Amino acid sequence: MLLKWIVCRVLDSNHEEFSEAQQMWGSIRHLPGFLSQFGGWDTRNADSACIMGMWEDDFSYQNFMTNYHNEIIDENKQEQSYESLTTSFYHDILEIPGNSTTSGEALDKSSWIRIAECVVKPNKVEHFFQAQKDIWNLGMAQVEGMHGGYFCKNTTQDNSYLVLSFWKDRESHQYYLDQIFPELRQLSLVSEDVVSLIGRFIELKNGWKVKG
Repeated sequence: MLLKWIVCRVLDSNHEEFSEAQQMWGSIRHLPGFLSQFGGWDTRNADSACIMGMWEDDFSYQNFMTNYHNEIIDENKQEQSYESLTTSFYHDILEIPGNSTTSGEALDKSSWIRIAECVVKPNKVEHFFQAQKDIWNLGMAQVEGMHGGYFCKNTTQDNSYLVLSFWKDRESHQYYLDQIFPELRQLSLVSEDVVSLIGRFIELKNGWKVKG
């Protein structure tokens, strides 16, 4: 699976314009290989609009970019509503178990997502992966409102990773932060593995959700 992670800087005065344009991406739902697209505003940085797109493979995504992307951009004029845009691509390498069995079900049942963008020390990559598999996955699965997720590797940077998790609501994630996270952080030694970590907690906007 290919994940496209987009972060746009949007001035407060342009939030409504950007959101209206984002709701015009529904036309991609029937494209071959398209799985889902979703996002919302970063609760810790109100100027950041965060969007995740999920495709079956690279070929499906390239077909979209070649034949459909520019037409949609020309129609919704979204480029006029943001100051800057960053895009990165990931492949999923490990599923995070939760209370949903598919990404589509997880998206239906979730109102929040957590994103962690991690740059890992080259000599710590193997430990970082094993800690996700043996410590973080097991700990997160204890939380009733956690609906699963994906541990993903950047397609162009060997030591860059993204962790995506789906949450029922803010309260479920807060319980995890208060009751589960501190012990997992200590056991995983994550602070010794990473060069940098950007965490985002995003309230999903229903109008931005598109399912294939």
